[in-house]
Amino acid sequence: MPPVFDFELEGLLTRDQAIQLVGPLKQPLANCWQFAWRDWDALPEEFRARVSASPIARANVLNALAVSYAKELLPAGVGIEPCDDLHFFKIYVTQGPLAAVLRFNGLGRDGAVHNINSSDQKHDYFCNLPIAGLRNDVTRLTVGYSVDPSKSRIQDITISLQIGEDLIYDIPIDDEHIEQLPVPEPAPPSAPTATRVTMKGQRKAKEG
Repeated sequence: MPPVFDFELEGLLTRDQAIQLVGPLKQPLANCWQFAWRDWDALPEEFRARVSASPIARANVLNALAVSYAKELLPAGVGIEPCDDLHFFKIYVTQGPLAAVLRFNGLGRDGAVHNINSSDQKHDYFCNLPIAGLRNDVTRLTVGYSVDPSKSRIQDITISLQIGEDLIYDIPIDDEHIEQLPVPEPAPPSAPTATRVTMKGQRKAKEG
């Protein structure tokens, strides 16, 4: 790959800006991959062995699980817009003038997405080329995971920016090792029930 030139980074979020934008989403984004891997480990061993014979097949299962959790943990709301257009899941995130699109993907040991030439769309996405149907005015970030040398567990979960297969920066988001689902907000307290005091009750209180 040719080197990345400064002009290719013009208009893209810096690492500090990306931290400001996605920092509040750090926990649920990390949870997506942590829960996906937990569910993978819970599958029957024979099934995992058969699927793992093809690394791409295992990656597809993990990605499908992560996306299902992303839709659950990051529903549409202020500044968050999940999107399934163009046959892949992504999340648009905005905060004032800062904006990015987050895509879920497995990473190599160097923290970058590889095999970007597996489709024209994937190549154009990671090379930051215009794509019809995609918001091309936002920074394209990856929410990804890499595995340890044994490929038996997740080693890192990061949010990263890359141009082509060149990693520009990454932001670790699993340093707190979050393992529990977010605790639901408690229901608002019900209004206190008025207690009716009868004359008979008042007399008993006085006698007591």
